[in-house]
Amino acid sequence: MKKIAFFILVALLPVLASAYDAEIEGIYYNLSGDEAEVTYRDYSYNAYSGDVVIPQSVSYNGQTYRVTSIGFYAFQNCSDLTSITFPEGLTSIDSWAFKGCTGLTTVSLPRTLTDIGNGAFDDCTNLVSVSYDPDGVPHIGQYVLDDTAWYKNQPEGLVYFGKSVYRYKGYNAPTEVVIENGTLSIASGAFHYCPKIKSLIIPNSVKYIGSSAFFQIGVSSITLPEGITEICDETFGACASLTSITIPNNVKRIGQHAFNGCSKLESITFPDGLLDVGKQAFANTPWYNNQPDGVVYAGSVAYLYKGTMPDGTSIDLKEGTKGISAEAFCYYDEMTSITIPSSVSSIGAGAFKYCSGLTSISLPEGLTQIEEETFRGCTGLTSATIPNGVTLIDKNAFYGCSGLTSIIIPNGVTRLNSSAFWPCI
Repeated sequence: MKKIAFFILVALLPVLASAYDAEIEGIYYNLSGDEAEVTYRDYSYNAYSGDVVIPQSVSYNGQTYRVTSIGFYAFQNCSDLTSITFPEGLTSIDSWAFKGCTGLTTVSLPRTLTDIGNGAFDDCTNLVSVSYDPDGVPHIGQYVLDDTAWYKNQPEGLVYFGKSVYRYKGYNAPTEVVIENGTLSIASGAFHYCPKIKSLIIPNSVKYIGSSAFFQIGVSSITLPEGITEICDETFGACASLTSITIPNNVKRIGQHAFNGCSKLESITFPDGLLDVGKQAFANTPWYNNQPDGVVYAGSVAYLYKGTMPDGTSIDLKEGTKGISAEAFCYYDEMTSITIPSSVSSIGAGAFKYCSGLTSISLPEGLTQIEEETFRGCTGLTSATIPNGVTLIDKNAFYGCSGLTSIIIPNGVTRLNSSAFWPCI
């Protein structure tokens, strides 16, 4: 164990940060562990032109790195880029990576690719052909191929990208839409603003549904496939007709704002295995409005404290609680103590942010990470012991805990963000 006594560390030397870690044969990379991410040279975003071939691996200072990702904005607005060759082993293309690359006409995606971020090829106006493994790329963001010749050439109706539903195209959607059997995923924003759709049939083959996929869709109820493991951010945001939903048994996480603004949603059935619920997931719903004041539970997750908290409040979470939502108790400085059962294995970001009345806390041994801003601004906190299973203490986790005089960190912590305790110790 490592015990760190109170001290203040002040960095005095200015650092001029580069946008990349290494330039190798005209391509810029960020390096981490044994992996390399292709990135941009500087904020002009126009470092690449002509035909670019990305290798499977690169060597730098005697170490070999596997090229696994194309980073955010890496090729953005490189209008003179005429072709790009991706390596096998590439797993992700991040958001806006090729936005505005008007010189691209064809793209061939590798079989190993599993994630394409928002707007990755947006505004590639001359991109006519996109080839891919039909069984690959299950996670597709919003606007990936918007304003491309490829998308403009698609007929109205359901547009598929391999075995993923990319988008419902057009403004005259029917009242019922049936997704074909064998579909593996539904892209982020696929049915965004489709209020005319009153019935959506999803096959059990679907394993992933992206963020905002059904934002403002017109269904009153929907059957979700059992194979999905999470409800992503804003998936059902502002679905004003939705009245009830059953969350499938395999779902472990519900993202932030997932059902925010579902103004008729009264009935929600939660699975036993739910561990994590994002902030404001059920805000502005009758389901939440009908809950009594106090700790509101979403299944086995302590979702949010509702109502006015009396001064000097001590909270005992009920036995069997498995998670605490992001920002569940934030800004409640009236809370002086909380008892967290050993069954809790997940505590969301900002869960106790600015709970200045807390003086100490005992965290359950099942935790593996302290999320960002979990205890930010807890000025009354004087000591804390990090459980042995924790490997990550994220940014600003204890930021501004000015009363903190000691903290015990286990040897298993392998990632400690530089701002985790700033400026406390």
